[in-house]
Amino acid sequence: MPAAAASASAKRPASRCSSALPRRGPATAWPCSATANPATRTTCRRRIPRPSGCGVERALDDALARAGVDASEIDHINLHGTASHKNDEVEAALVARRFPARTHAISTKGFTGHTLGAAGIVEAAASLLAIEHGFLPGMAGTRTLDPACGPQIRIEPSRGEVRLALSNSFGFGGNNCVLVLGRSAEARA
Repeated sequence: MPAAAASASAKRPASRCSSALPRRGPATAWPCSATANPATRTTCRRRIPRPSGCGVERALDDALARAGVDASEIDHINLHGTASHKNDEVEAALVARRFPARTHAISTKGFTGHTLGAAGIVEAAASLLAIEHGFLPGMAGTRTLDPACGPQIRIEPSRGEVRLALSNSFGFGGNNCVLVLGRSAEARA
């Protein structure tokens, strides 16, 4: 394993899921690392996430390892956030467990609705705009958070530097994709 990926693996909390997938080195192309993890797929009959969230967590682990970053370095998360009970429960628990309180996590679906096949690109574009403009959106249509949500999940918008953003997309049948997006090395310098 390359040193950067080993370093990122050493810093992150242990995953609650075992993964049979080999770890890859950091992404060779900045600013993005993505993983669409076929090992997390289930049969097409399964329409809700596994209660443990293992498939989602494996996709997160793979994306962070490929980008060579730790969860503590993520400034903004665009959640999949469908407002479906099981999806939001699994995603909120993962965010609360793996990311620091300073991370700004929201779902843009209150603004856009669920665009189905286009949701991933719409949310990735919103994450790129957060990086470019330093604007961290709030959540439209949300007045009160579930008590299970950690401090990372925010209702109100704010401003701040966004060096790294995460965009989560989770599809039917366990098709999970996590993007790590960030400024190029030249722009960060």
